[in-house]
Amino acid sequence: MTDTDFEGFYRAQTAPLVAFLCVQGAALPVAARAAQDAMAVAGSWTARFGAGVRVPDLRTWTYRIALDGLAGWAEPEDPIPNPLLADEPARDQPAAGLDRLAELSPRQRRVVAMAMASCSAGEIGYELMLPAYKVRRTLRYAGKLLGATTHDAVEARLRDLRAELVGALDPALDLDAGLAEAPRVLAQTSGLGSRPPVPPCGAPVPAVPPDAVNAPAPGGLREYAAALAARDDSYRRAERTRFPVAELAAVRLGALFSFHADRFRRDAERSGYRGSRFDFPAADARAYVGALARDIACASPMFDAIRSSGSRSGTGPARLAYHLESSLEHDDPHTNEVSYDGIDLALGLAEFRRGALNLALRALPPHHGQTSDLAETLRRSAFDTARVTEQLRSLSSDLSEAESTLPDGVYVDMTRDFAAHEGYNADLIHGIGAAQDTLSPFG
Repeated sequence: MTDTDFEGFYRAQTAPLVAFLCVQGAALPVAARAAQDAMAVAGSWTARFGAGVRVPDLRTWTYRIALDGLAGWAEPEDPIPNPLLADEPARDQPAAGLDRLAELSPRQRRVVAMAMASCSAGEIGYELMLPAYKVRRTLRYAGKLLGATTHDAVEARLRDLRAELVGALDPALDLDAGLAEAPRVLAQTSGLGSRPPVPPCGAPVPAVPPDAVNAPAPGGLREYAAALAARDDSYRRAERTRFPVAELAAVRLGALFSFHADRFRRDAERSGYRGSRFDFPAADARAYVGALARDIACASPMFDAIRSSGSRSGTGPARLAYHLESSLEHDDPHTNEVSYDGIDLALGLAEFRRGALNLALRALPPHHGQTSDLAETLRRSAFDTARVTEQLRSLSSDLSEAESTLPDGVYVDMTRDFAAHEGYNADLIHGIGAAQDTLSPFG
C-alpha cells in the first residue's frame, strides 16, 4: 500500500470508524480523537511496510487499535483540539438510531458495532472472546430494540443504521485536516536482522482477569514487569537498551495466537457434549478459525524469520491454521479430525514461541544474559513452553490410541491442561505488554 492508497483508505474508513466508536457509547469528540490516533498508527504502518499491507488487514488492525485507545480518552471540560473535527461540530454524538440501543450494556454495544461493520457471529466471537451463541443472542435482542425480528432483517437494519450514522458525521468531520495531521513515525524495533513486521494489533488481546491484576505468577513475565515498574528511571533506561523488543513481540504474538487456538479447541469440544446447551455451529466455527488464520497469515514473515534463525518449528503455523480451516469445511467442530488439526496448530505455535524465546535469550548482552531477572524469567518461560509441547504431543498420542482401539467408554479430554496453558499464555501476553509499556518512554 502506498501513501496514495493510504489517503484513499483514510477517506473511506475514517467516518465509518468514528461511527463504530459512537455505537460503543463514545461522545463524538472522544470517538474522533481515538479514530485519529488509530489512523496515525495505520499511516505509520503503511509508510513502513508499503505493499506488504493489505487493506482488509489494515482495517481490522485499525478498528482494534481504536477500541484499545477508546479506553484512554475521556472528554475533558475543554476537549483537546482535533483537526479531524470541523470548526463547530455538533458536540453530541450522532443520534440517528442510537437512542434505541441505549439500554444495551457496553459488551452488547460492542457486539452490535461489530455486526454493523459486517462481521459474522463467528468473527465477532473471535474479536471479543465470546461464545458465538452469546453473540447471536445479543444480536437477536438488539434486533427487537430496532424493530427487526429475523436474522436478515437485523442485518439490514444494522446496515441502514451504519449508513445513517456515517451520513450524520459527514458535515462534522474534516478529512483533509485529519489526513494532513496523521504522522508517519516509524516504530522502533531491534533484532532479528531484517526486522520482520510485528502487526500493531495482530490479534485480539484478552483482558486480565480481575483476580490476577495484583497477583502475577511467581517467576513469570508479569512479575518481572511489576518489578521493573518499581525501579528508578536510570535502571529502566539501561534495561531498555538490553530489552529484546522484536523477539519478545514475536513471543507475545505467538502467545496471543495460542490463546485463541486453545479457545477454539475448548469451545469445539464443549459443543460435542451429549445434551450440551453450548452451541457452536459449523458456520460460526469456520468464521472463527478463518479470522484466526488470516491473522496468522499476516504474521507469516515473523514466523519465517524465527525459523530462519535456527529454531526447529517444523511446519509453519500459517499452513497449520489453513489445515484446520480446511478440515472445518467438511467436519463438525467437535470431531476427531478437527481435534487433530487443532492440536497440530497449538503445537506449531508452541514451537514457534520456544524459538522466539531462545532468540530473545541470545539477544541479551553478554553477562547480563547470564544473571539478570529478565534472563531467568525467559529461561523459565522456555522451559514452560517445552512442557506445553510435550503435553500437546501426549494428548495427540492418546487421541490416536483411542481411535485405533476404540474400547468402550474411552474418552480423551481435548481440553485437559487447558487452564494451565491459558494461564501461561496470559502471563506472556500481559507481562510482555506491561514491560514494553514501562520501557516505552525510554526509547
